Amino acid sequence: IQGVVSAVFTINTSGKAENIQDENSLGTSFDDEVIRVLQNMPPWNPATYNGRAMKSKISIPLTFELKKIDEKP
Repeated sequence: IQGVVSAVFTINTSGKAENIQDENSLGTSFDDEVIRVLQNMPPWNPATYNGRAMKSKISIPLTFELKKIDEKP
């Protein structure tokens, strides 16, 4: 299975991803991996308005692709 999952989430005022949801699900294993990766990312720079950190909603595509690995004899 391969394809693109769109992750929609909120970056809170501390820069942490929260309320992670996925669109175009490829299955539970992929959904779990999207959430795991986003929760373990280093903090983002939160959006600011008039110098104050604000929550912001983000949507990014995550591509899962199978690649053939050449075996060496």
